[in-house]
Amino acid sequence: MSDPKSTISISRSTSLEPDVLQFGIDAFKLLFAPRNPDPSVLPADLINFEAVYCSPDPSTSGPACFLSARDNSVPSGSGDGGSSGHPKGKVVGICAYRPYLHRHRDSAGNLRPELVWEGKRTAEVVRLFVSPECRGQRLAQRLIERLVQEAEKDGVEVLYLHTQPFLTGAEQLWAKMGWKLLGRDTDYWESIHMVRKL
Repeated sequence: MSDPKSTISISRSTSLEPDVLQFGIDAFKLLFAPRNPDPSVLPADLINFEAVYCSPDPSTSGPACFLSARDNSVPSGSGDGGSSGHPKGKVVGICAYRPYLHRHRDSAGNLRPELVWEGKRTAEVVRLFVSPECRGQRLAQRLIERLVQEAEKDGVEVLYLHTQPFLTGAEQLWAKMGWKLLGRDTDYWESIHMVRKL
């Protein structure tokens, strides 16, 4: 049996790849639709994938990057509901960052001081997901390491993220990868805010 790491490649999206987008949509629905009051609503970054990740204007919107991991030993469409193969292999993981938009505010709608990095080029990490069959192979760590490299190339100084306690092991993984805890919300989503300075 071959080493799974040798058959998995990670690349940055420079154009819309339908199977990558579909993987992102499916991952979002799997993780969040059960808790979402309207599961038919998709996040804006996925709806506007190309504009956000493939051709962002860094001078106005800030840096963005979408990574996908493909298992080159498995054709796209194998066991994932797809109908056509992809020469690059089956998508088995994703991770991204996008411009930081201060989405989390206090109850009065004000910016939360602990989530503001004035004068720092800041991006928000989103969409980390690895297919269940590829877990335990350090793929999430590899995606995060590559994402940090891309962020450094893009001149990002601060990588912010939030996760939730129902995403088993997420907080521990991010801490292991160098993110520091900023705080925890007590609302419905119970967001856990974390940051890594580059």
